[in-house]
Amino acid sequence: MLSGGVKVLMLMTQNDDDIIIWSTVCGNNCSKWILKIAEEKDLIICMSGLLILGEPDDSINVTVINTEKRFNIVRDFDLEIMGLLRGIIK
Repeated sequence: MLSGGVKVLMLMTQNDDDIIIWSTVCGNNCSKWILKIAEEKDLIICMSGLLILGEPDDSINVTVINTEKRFNIVRDFDLEIMGLLRGIIK
């Protein structure tokens, strides 16, 4: 039986449309695979919690749709997501 995270990763690789993929079942162990898939194609992911995408100083290429902000460093992305989750950022 496949875990929920593996099923979501499989969906990400097969998805050719601009659908929103809910990552609620993805643990931090899915992060490196999400980033690897995102190197090949754009993904729209709905997060209901903080997904650790790497070490604080790691490079990423992420845009948060809620705020339309683009992030190149994991630390800045984490701070933005934590603010959104706490309701500090609207």
